[in-house]
Amino acid sequence: MERKMKKLLVLFTITLFSNCSSIDQSSGTDFHVHVGKPPKVKVDDVSFDAQRSLLALKSIDLSRALIISRAYQRHRTHEQVKEENDYVNLTQNSKPQIFTGACGISVTHKWALEETRRCISLGFKTFKFHFMADGLDLTKIESLKKVYVLLNLISQSKLTILIHAAYPKSKQEQSLALLELINKYPDITWIIGHFYGRDFKLLPKINHKNYFVETSILPLWMKSKEDKSALVTFMRRIGMDKFIFGSDWPVIHQAETLKSLRDLGLSKSEINQILFSNPKSLDRLFVR
Repeated sequence: MERKMKKLLVLFTITLFSNCSSIDQSSGTDFHVHVGKPPKVKVDDVSFDAQRSLLALKSIDLSRALIISRAYQRHRTHEQVKEENDYVNLTQNSKPQIFTGACGISVTHKWALEETRRCISLGFKTFKFHFMADGLDLTKIESLKKVYVLLNLISQSKLTILIHAAYPKSKQEQSLALLELINKYPDITWIIGHFYGRDFKLLPKINHKNYFVETSILPLWMKSKEDKSALVTFMRRIGMDKFIFGSDWPVIHQAETLKSLRDLGLSKSEINQILFSNPKSLDRLFVR
């Protein structure tokens, strides 16, 4: 009996060590983290800067983040846009093993092309676009022309776009138009924000493999066991290698996003794949 117990203890120790060693904690990444340049005059002690985002990351044992410049927001001057993008660029260059930055671009700004070119020259590998916040109607050729100019440039350099992809039910035509846009540019690596929102069932219609799906928001909307189970089944059909963790911090804290993901009913190995294994496919974003 004692001999049998010792054998079981050895097997348990080997299994535990094997499971731990298979996870590279240094690759644990949040691909949707908003940060802002600290104000020149501090009005309170709350600042959503890169340093604070790092504390939030560490709270769930992640070590890296794609930090997003606020410059994509519509109502900003060109000087403010440059300041926000420069802040993110300085941060990613100072801590390249921890941060990679997304240059924020508002397509409606008259300096959008100039700023896109400037960000490429600064070494940005990722851009953040939010067409809904920009007020763009992707079914209109006038809007698409503005978008094409920027995407053609990004595509030529084979860079990455984190795209907001969560439209309300009343705007499903925008989700369909976005799908066409993604399919039109296979040389861009697309990070599909927010699971593609309520239109996540469009994901199989992406006709190239150059995309990933970040997991913020949608799991929080899944309330019933049936909805959660259906989403997990869908994820497995797509392929778990396509999913990467995103929190949308500070809108949603990493701990809340992670809990909602775990509550779906994914296996521990699938959660680890999303958090640690799949991000390795995007390690190039962290090489300066």
